[in-house]
Amino acid sequence: MALGAAVAIYAERGTIRSGLQLLEHVNLAWVFAAVGAEVICMLAFAVLQACLLRAGGAPITVSWLLATAYRADVIASAVPVVGSGMATRYAYRQYRARGVDPTVAAVALTLAGVASTITFAVVVVVAALLSGNAAAAGGGLVGALGAIIAVATVVVALRSPLGQQRLITLASWFIQRKQRVLRRPTGDPAQLVRTALHQLSRFRLTSVNISLALTSSIVNWFADAACLVLSIRAIGLAIPWHTVLVAWSAGKAAGSLSPTPAGLGVVETAMIAALVATGLRAPDAIAAVIVYRVLTFKVVITTIWCAFRPLIEHRKTRLA
Repeated sequence: MALGAAVAIYAERGTIRSGLQLLEHVNLAWVFAAVGAEVICMLAFAVLQACLLRAGGAPITVSWLLATAYRADVIASAVPVVGSGMATRYAYRQYRARGVDPTVAAVALTLAGVASTITFAVVVVVAALLSGNAAAAGGGLVGALGAIIAVATVVVALRSPLGQQRLITLASWFIQRKQRVLRRPTGDPAQLVRTALHQLSRFRLTSVNISLALTSSIVNWFADAACLVLSIRAIGLAIPWHTVLVAWSAGKAAGSLSPTPAGLGVVETAMIAALVATGLRAPDAIAAVIVYRVLTFKVVITTIWCAFRPLIEHRKTRLA
């Protein structure tokens, strides 16, 4: 995939050069609006995590979670293939350092991933409907319903002794296989699962928490898509409303499978191809995607945070 993207970029180097020239006339007002959309995207993700952690009795502030999310995003962007896994482990260690129970931290991160998967499927459905592709909309709807049914099945199973025993048996089987390969976690698999289920009894997900978590996750995705929309406007182009979400979701899907850091080369190729298919000229699509990708790397905000964090921590120490 990465090799194919590199070949495509080389073959279209003349068109890419034309796209880069368009950046000289970019509208900074729309660029700042796109930055705002990306900040909302990250803030919504922090609110999602806060909802889930508070359901487990860990009242972590949204501001702290936002800072952690930015640092985790840098890890996910910098490391190919396993970057998202490393970012999740980093977030887990940060939660533990703040005193969050290990089970609550692990479950909150897992549920955040589940919520993101479900709501991304919803966005794909909306994108397919706007583009008039009923088959793709049906496929996305099936994916979303499948994830919801899987989660509901686990929740229902946890409410009955028989269901809990079946979950213990299934989870123990997976832990045994993991112990054979990784030699951890140590201990009796069934007892480890029972201990985790006992700790989960403190995890209270109310309808309000679930609604807020899902809403935050949807805002997270749509705000990121809005960043692409505003990047297109920054180049001075008309927005292809009926297909822009398809182009955005194509880039996101390509990025999740990319072997390069942050999907470099792969995401751009997928998004540019999708935007050109909507009727945009190739140089225009290239310029818009470059603006979007620079902003979604969050280079400026992350750099500012890394530069000022030592000063903030020093000030807190002095006040204490």
